[in-house]
Amino acid sequence: MKTTALRIYGKMDLRLESFELPPCGDDGIIAEVISDSICMSSYKASKAGEDHKRVPNDCATNPPILGHEFTGRIIEVGKKWQDQFKPGDRFGIQPAMPIEGSYAAPGYSFQTIGGDSTYIRIPSIVMEHGCLLKYTGDAFFMASLSEPMSCLIGACHAQYHIPAGTYHHNMGVVEGGACACLASAGPMGLGLIDYLVHGPRKPGLVVVTDIDDSRLDRAKSILTPEDAAKNGVKLVYLNTKCENPVQALKDVNGGKGYNDVFVLAPVAPVVEQGDAILAADGCLIEGTVENCVLFRGVKIGKGAVVKNCVLMQDTVIGAGASAEYIITDKNVVISDGREIKGCDSYPVYISKGDVV
Repeated sequence: MKTTALRIYGKMDLRLESFELPPCGDDGIIAEVISDSICMSSYKASKAGEDHKRVPNDCATNPPILGHEFTGRIIEVGKKWQDQFKPGDRFGIQPAMPIEGSYAAPGYSFQTIGGDSTYIRIPSIVMEHGCLLKYTGDAFFMASLSEPMSCLIGACHAQYHIPAGTYHHNMGVVEGGACACLASAGPMGLGLIDYLVHGPRKPGLVVVTDIDDSRLDRAKSILTPEDAAKNGVKLVYLNTKCENPVQALKDVNGGKGYNDVFVLAPVAPVVEQGDAILAADGCLIEGTVENCVLFRGVKIGKGAVVKNCVLMQDTVIGAGASAEYIITDKNVVISDGREIKGCDSYPVYISKGDVV
């Protein structure tokens, strides 16, 4: 089957091309792409090219298809998967496949599957990891948006708090607590606010910031303080384009810090705001955290990926860093862009106060 797709050959080398897909075979699935939402992560991959951790080093000769927030309809199913899928099924994709030692993902790494295409061949590895998901909803775009929403929900679940004087590790945002969503009047911010207001664990206060009144007004018209109040949440929209934004944020919370802080823009002053308004046991996460134990004061930088780790009090994981199977003592700093990896039987231990 012929497809037309946007493929990446290197840094900012994107080409829209038509070519033949491999046949379905016994272990593949052929599908039509209906919807693909645009993500800044795809732009980041385009800028970084082969230096991106998910883009193959040989992309110049074996270009992958871009686009990871996609959904569509199955056309043909190989024999191996006919007990689970059939032609006509609608599907969504979880691109963050749990492959040990690999960051390979649809929309970054594979030559036959990605959302910026008309037709795709889904390789067996996607189904083997449970990442081809049946979708029964009416609107395809909702399935596309399930991927960014899963990131937001995961971030909410990864927040971590330890009550003073205990070793009880309470996962998730603080129920009835104070939550700040910085630079959050855009699309991802709206998804975050929606989940905080309507999800299973609700803060008592959610403060949403931006420096543009029109963006704040639009967000306020979509997710209203009145609706939030019906769900037990005080929702405040705040323009932080002022002389002392940290104080303005604390004033909204009665002069106190915030239990949970989300930063949705990789802008240094905004990250510094987030750091400055954290309460004593606050947790600041900007990257991706999977299967980890985080103690109070831990900070995960923008774009960082942390898996299967135990991070003690006040550990800082720098922007774009990668950590897997590591144990840090207190006050450890993993520098921006560093990659550190142990294994499940022999994790890497980093001593108190070390900077790596």
